[in-house]
Amino acid sequence: MGKLLPSGISRIGFWLALSGALLFSTKAIWVKLAYRDTGINAVSLLLLRMFLVSILPGAFCMGRV
Repeated sequence: MGKLLPSGISRIGFWLALSGALLFSTKAIWVKLAYRDTGINAVSLLLLRMFLVSILPGAFCMGRV
């Protein structure tokens, strides 16, 4: 069997997967810091998180990014 993907694409995929895993694993640290430093309740913090996460995909879908 030959290569399924060119080497450039597989390198990009590797780095995207690695950076996604690292960023996902630091999420718990950021949440603990937010609870400790701000004193915000869980519902407000979740609302803020969902708002911030929806900005980038929304802008991407509208062709702004």
